[in-house]
Amino acid sequence: MKRRYLFIAAAMFSMLTMQCQDPLKDIEINVSTNIIHYSSMLQIEDGNGNAVNNLNVELTGRDAGSIYNLAGLKEFHIEGGLLGLGVHPQADPTTDKSVEFTLILSGNDIITQLVPLTITEGQMHSVQTINVLKKSDAPLGVSVQSPTVILENNTISGSKTVSTTNENETSNITNVTMTDGTKFQDESGKDVTGGELKTVLVNLDPSKESALAVFPGGSLTANNVIAEGQTQVSAGSFIPASIANIEFTVGSTSIKKFNKPIQIAMQLDPEFVNVNTGNVLGTGEQIGVYSYETTTGQWKFEKNVAVEKVNGKLVANFETTHLTWYMVGNYVSACTSPVVLNLNASWMQTGVTYPLKVDAMLAGKVIGSVQVSASTTNTSVKIANLPLSSTGVSIHISTLDGQVLTAAGGVTLPQNGCAAAHSIAISQPANTAPKVTLQLYVRCPGNGDVINVLPTFYLYYRETKSSSDASGFKLLGVVTNGFLSSTLLKAGTAEYDFKAVWGDKIKYANKKTLQVDNSATVGTQPGDIIGEKAGAVNLQMLTEACK
Repeated sequence: MKRRYLFIAAAMFSMLTMQCQDPLKDIEINVSTNIIHYSSMLQIEDGNGNAVNNLNVELTGRDAGSIYNLAGLKEFHIEGGLLGLGVHPQADPTTDKSVEFTLILSGNDIITQLVPLTITEGQMHSVQTINVLKKSDAPLGVSVQSPTVILENNTISGSKTVSTTNENETSNITNVTMTDGTKFQDESGKDVTGGELKTVLVNLDPSKESALAVFPGGSLTANNVIAEGQTQVSAGSFIPASIANIEFTVGSTSIKKFNKPIQIAMQLDPEFVNVNTGNVLGTGEQIGVYSYETTTGQWKFEKNVAVEKVNGKLVANFETTHLTWYMVGNYVSACTSPVVLNLNASWMQTGVTYPLKVDAMLAGKVIGSVQVSASTTNTSVKIANLPLSSTGVSIHISTLDGQVLTAAGGVTLPQNGCAAAHSIAISQPANTAPKVTLQLYVRCPGNGDVINVLPTFYLYYRETKSSSDASGFKLLGVVTNGFLSSTLLKAGTAEYDFKAVWGDKIKYANKKTLQVDNSATVGTQPGDIIGEKAGAVNLQMLTEACK
C-alpha cells in the first residue's frame, strides 16, 4: 500500500480543474490523514507493567497480508513499548468476516509469544496489552529454573528429577522425572548425543493475575484449539489449574521427543473451581491436560487424568513423549461470532472521549481484555471468542486508573447469548475534571500553500514525572481528525507529559500546561510549532507525510 495521506473531496477536484489561476491562493483546505479505517494499538509489556522493545516482530495467518503499520508500510517495529497495526482499506472487516492474523514476538531472554488477533467490523480503534515472558525478570507468580543433568553414554542413568521452585511467590511447583535409559531426540526423532542435559522449566501460578498475563498466546482465550473428541480447530477459553513450560537442550540441539515416556507432576491450584461441577476441585476427579505447539500456536487436548493428593497437595500426574507448554484445567468452547456489548452511559458528554478497560471474566479469571476510546458516538464494543455456551461469563468495565464502573461482580451475560447484543450499564467516574479540548493541525511546508492536515493518532498522557523514563503513560484516547475532548485533564493546574503515535512515529511533549481549549498547528509558518528538541527530525517527518 503506497504511503499517501492526503485526499481531497471530488467537489474540490472539480473546482481545481475549472480554475485558470492558482486555486489554492489564500485558501485554507482541511484534509484528513485517516487512510487506514481499522487499527489496533498493541502495548507490549513484560508482565510487570514495563514496556518492552527490541523484539523481533512477525505476522502470519489468514489475513496477515492485509496488515500494515499505521504509516501504510510493511515494516513492524516496537517503539516505546507500542506496536500499531492497521488493516488495508480494501480488506476491512465485515459483519460476516473478521480480520484474523497471528503476531509472533521473539527475542533474547524472551519465550516466544504467538498472539492470535481479531479485528471486528465496527471496532475502528482498539488498544490491547500483550505480555511477553522475560526469563531473567519474570513477573510475580512465575518460577523460572534452569537445572542441568549429567548424561552417561547420551542417556539418563538411574532416575533423575528436575523441578521448579516456589520462588517469586509461586505457590505450586512442577516436577519432571526421567527414568533410567531415557534418550533424547530432535524434532525428526533422531537421537541426540551429548554429555549434559540443559533444562528451562517455567511454572505459572494460576492464582496470580500477573502470572496469567504471560500465558502462551497472550490470553486465556484462543482461536486455534483441538478440543476433546474433536479433529478440527475451534475457539474457546482455558481455566487453568496449573501451567508449565518445559524446554530441554543437549549441546545446541533442542529436544522435542524421547525414546520412552517421561513423567510430569503438576501441583494444582487448591482453590480451582471445576466449571464442569461448579465445585472446588477434589481428589479422584477427572481433569483435562492440553499441550501447546509453540511453532503454530495450536492447543491440543492430550488426555484426562485423575487428581491425586501428594504430600497434602493436589497433583496431576501424566506421562508424555514430547516437550512444550502444558495446561491442566478446563476448556470452554466459544461463540462463533463476536459478542456485542452496548455501553449504557447516559452521563457521557457529547464530544468527550472516555478511555475504558473492558474485561471478560470466567471462574474468577480474565479471559479477554481490551481498551476502548468510548464516546457518545462509540458505545459499542465487540469481543471475539467469548465462551457464552457456559454460564458465568461476566463483563467488568473500569477506567484506566482503576475506577470500577460496573456493578459489584460485573454484568453476567446470559447462557447461549452469542447472537444477542448485551446492554452494559456503567456508572460515571468520580472526580472528573471540566472538559478540555485539543485541536491539532498539520501545515504542509515548502510551497506557501495553506493546507491543514487533520491527523488521526493515538494519544497517551501522564502527569509530569521528575524522571525521564517512558513508564506510567495511560491512553487518553484516539485523536480523530486532529480533535479530542477529555475530562481527564485539568486546565491550568497541572503539568502533563504526552506521547503521540502518528503513523509509525512516536513523539513526546513534556511539561505541558493546558487551557480549556487548546489548538496548535505543526508547521514552519509564524506561530506554528515544529518541536523544541527535534525540530529537524519533525520537519523531515512533516515533509514526508505531506508528499
